[in-house]
Amino acid sequence: MPASRSFIAALLTLLLAACAASGPQPGSVQRLSPEELARIRPEAKPVVGLEEIIARSKTGQTPEAIIARLQETGTIHVLSSAQIVELSRQGVDQKVIDYLAEVQEKARQATLATQLADRDAQAALQLERERQRRLALQHQYDAWHWSLGYGAWGPRYGIGWGRGYYYDPFLRPWRRW
Repeated sequence: MPASRSFIAALLTLLLAACAASGPQPGSVQRLSPEELARIRPEAKPVVGLEEIIARSKTGQTPEAIIARLQETGTIHVLSSAQIVELSRQGVDQKVIDYLAEVQEKARQATLATQLADRDAQAALQLERERQRRLALQHQYDAWHWSLGYGAWGPRYGIGWGRGYYYDPFLRPWRRW
């Protein structure tokens, strides 16, 4: 008997050691090194400010070069009417102002399309949940369980009694609910 106890104790010790030597726990957090973070992080593109646009216009850069810089950085400005008039007064070419207004409108349309798609997805999900709920309720109150005291396999009398079949006045085959 003492040999079996020592065997069980050794087995338990071995099992506990195996559990303690396993890899990282499921809830543990593994941090990224700065090199890994720099590798996976997208590069930050500098935003071209309105002051820089005005300064480039005053130095004589072509509107195409200013627009190319705006496209390169992906800069989007939400401009008010007063800001557009001020840009025009400061000497910014009309092509640049038109480009800024066009990009602003495209960004607004993209945001609106995203919001509509999210709303439609939520509505579809809610509709599917309601359909599943109604289907579950339909099975709960199925006519199969309601008969004239003969049970589900007994004779079927009247319209909709027994197994849930009903009479079709258009002479189509008998159908279930």
